[in-house]
Amino acid sequence: MSKQTKQTLIGGALILTLATLITKLVGWVYNLFVADLWLHGDGMGYYNVAYSFYNPISILAIAGFPAAIAKIVSGYNAQQRYADIRALKKASSRLFLFIGIAGTLVLALFSFPFANYVFKNPRSVYCMLAIAPSIFFSSLVSARRGYDQGFRNMKTTAASQIIEVLAKTAFGLAACYFSLKYLRAEYAASGTVLGEAIADAGAASALILALAAAATIFSVTVSVAVSYLYYVIRSRRSGEGFTEQQVLESPPAQSQKYYMKLILSIGIPIAVSSLVSSITGMIDTAMLQSIVGTMMEEQPQAIYDAYHGLLDGKQADQVANFLYGSYSAYACKIYNLIPMLTSTFSTSALPLVSEMWELKDHEGFQRSATSAFRMAAVVSAPIGFGCLALAGPILSVVFSSSPLECAIATMPLRILGGMAIIDTACLPMFCIFNAAGRVDIPVKLTCSGAVLKVIVTYLLLRIPSVNILAAPIANVIYYVYVLVVGAIVARRLLSFRFPFWSAMAKPAIAGALCGAFALLAYHLLPSGRLFTLLAIAVGGIVYLLALVVLHVLPREDVASMPGGRRLEKLFERLGAFS
Repeated sequence: MSKQTKQTLIGGALILTLATLITKLVGWVYNLFVADLWLHGDGMGYYNVAYSFYNPISILAIAGFPAAIAKIVSGYNAQQRYADIRALKKASSRLFLFIGIAGTLVLALFSFPFANYVFKNPRSVYCMLAIAPSIFFSSLVSARRGYDQGFRNMKTTAASQIIEVLAKTAFGLAACYFSLKYLRAEYAASGTVLGEAIADAGAASALILALAAAATIFSVTVSVAVSYLYYVIRSRRSGEGFTEQQVLESPPAQSQKYYMKLILSIGIPIAVSSLVSSITGMIDTAMLQSIVGTMMEEQPQAIYDAYHGLLDGKQADQVANFLYGSYSAYACKIYNLIPMLTSTFSTSALPLVSEMWELKDHEGFQRSATSAFRMAAVVSAPIGFGCLALAGPILSVVFSSSPLECAIATMPLRILGGMAIIDTACLPMFCIFNAAGRVDIPVKLTCSGAVLKVIVTYLLLRIPSVNILAAPIANVIYYVYVLVVGAIVARRLLSFRFPFWSAMAKPAIAGALCGAFALLAYHLLPSGRLFTLLAIAVGGIVYLLALVVLHVLPREDVASMPGGRRLEKLFERLGAFS
């Protein structure tokens, strides 16, 4: 693998990682107000039920296709087939326009039956309808992102992500605040909500939170529309990435139908893999709300006892929604930072690993894939083990105004954090199969793993003392299965040697030391938010030292980072290279 290729892989990933950090920081501000101060567990229950329905449809409409376009464009660009690239761009725009319209209509039409009969949460329909138009704009944006990633232009993708989250935050905060203010004022003055008379204060509060959640989630639609506008403006200013003369000198293009079939043949299997995971998440949501709701009718005291008085102030018919809202909006919100950060390495690696495979450069294929595994583990290990060690304090720092929700979310976050390094290794594993043209393998792994996950979730949910912990426990089992079986299959079919020691074990040891020292510092220091942050900082310093002592990062990875020459000299002085 050339030095330039290596730099592109890690440099592109770091650009996307930086963008993700910025978006998560802005997203933290968003959640601080929306979840922690305004909607709380009840309102976020409606919000996240809608997301669980939105995600499978969104994935079916979007996921997989940017990766497919990136893979195709990268190949054409390497062969200087610019006429093909232009024709592919036109075909993808038409295809994604149709997909966006179809996805929006499906979400809108099926929102009522799913809200009422699948999730048994009728008020969540408002959120479902509010987020439905976002699929149309997301499909158009995804086509543009795949095109840019094929040219290894990660800066544009990063910029669009930042613009999107800023628009979401600005509109979402305004919508949430003013809708709550208006609806509560209306009820206080007239006993009505949007003109409907409601005598019961509890029912009025639930309806107000559901409507406010819908107004808030509409920010997703607004933000992707703004992101698409950015791409349109940028495309007119910067052009296509090649000249008209280069198009004339390249081989003639194929028919539009040819490119549509090509995109679908690569994109659908990738999308199905993501879709299966999302569908299992939707099934989790349905089972969590349905089974826990049923247990609250049949044996409510068993659920109340499981939380040792934390739920005593909650009405029985609100418990299931509250527990799910606490798990999804608090534990998952913190944990999801990890896959969001580490997915950038797979996104950046796919065009490069594909190129290595097509060139039959097995060593380059092995090295580039190993680098993606290693960097994903290096990023996930400290955050994951940090969540395992300090789940409660971290939640309290981020969501200081929601102590009850934080208490509910603490154990799920610990479980999720403990499996982080395994979870994040699955995306690079899928990447090498997709790059080698074996897009069927991730589909088979995710489908069989999903069946296992649903069975485990169902069985554990029926144990009152376990209830919502069934979801994170089943996730652990799912990711272990996918990674182990995937590594065995990759060895047999692709002769790929899974880099367990260099890319998994060494970062895991460093992450465990990080968590242990952070926990020790937390108990030695006085209580308080500032000292919690100081304990986290102690863990971070220990982690960096462990990376050096254990020789986790090879010289070529360090050299390929921005400012690599200086970093390489620094690491060499520290004795970080074996």
